[in-house]
Amino acid sequence: MHSMSRHPRIQPLGEIYHVTARGNAKEPIFLIPEDWERFLDILRRIKSIAGFELLGYCLMPNHIHLIIRPLVVLLSNTMSAVLNRYARYINHRRGRIGHVFQERYGSRICGNDTYLLQLARYVHLNPVKAGLISDPAQWQYSSHLNYLGLRQDNLVDPGSVLALFGKDICSARPEYLRFVQQGMSGLDNIKPDEESGDDDSDMIDLNVRDAEVLSLDAMAADYAAANNISIEVMRGSSRNRNLCRARDELKLQAFRSGFSLTEIAGFLNVSVPAISKALSKIRIS
Repeated sequence: MHSMSRHPRIQPLGEIYHVTARGNAKEPIFLIPEDWERFLDILRRIKSIAGFELLGYCLMPNHIHLIIRPLVVLLSNTMSAVLNRYARYINHRRGRIGHVFQERYGSRICGNDTYLLQLARYVHLNPVKAGLISDPAQWQYSSHLNYLGLRQDNLVDPGSVLALFGKDICSARPEYLRFVQQGMSGLDNIKPDEESGDDDSDMIDLNVRDAEVLSLDAMAADYAAANNISIEVMRGSSRNRNLCRARDELKLQAFRSGFSLTEIAGFLNVSVPAISKALSKIRIS
């Protein structure tokens, strides 16, 4: 019997997903305060390009939880960019090479409002369940404080969940807090009906792995060779359809591998807004 390679799952835009990613061999992925802040900064930067809604998150020492709704760029592309960019940072800071995350991240569609409510509570109570704190408001690296209105930023979009507690946000917040507190007495039972993260059927292969990131020159050389052209033509301004498609694929691979928009724009001799606009239109399944 021949083994078959795993195909990426269909992940339509507009759906809400629970995404988890774990450290390689369950090792810590956040070691110093700057690590946690860098991951959130990367998430914020990618959000400004990829156009997703982040309904909630929780960063734990060796894994992450995201409640995310992709609207412009496919989830697989977004997660590849986030995880690879952080992997590049942490490996550089620690002076090491190799995988930072497990080769696959977990994802599950949030099918209904009841699931979404349970999921938001489960994610925000993660550090309490792990014994790291006694009150979710004590954990700085989750969106719980955003839900309570105690922290305002452009990263989290709690409105969709809070709206399930009431039309008026001022009354919805205390109802949300009451719902979370109700779960404090039975933490072992506080999880969605089907928790994601360890089931292989819900794992997606990362298209680019953090230990295998090529340089921009090497990536361009591959695409140039595949199209039987020189790297100079690849980096030029020709509007040939096949050449434009190859350039778009190069932009996406570079972005997902963790290169900044400035680096990609400089390499291809175009503006940063042009790269951002191109990435927002690319759909590669």
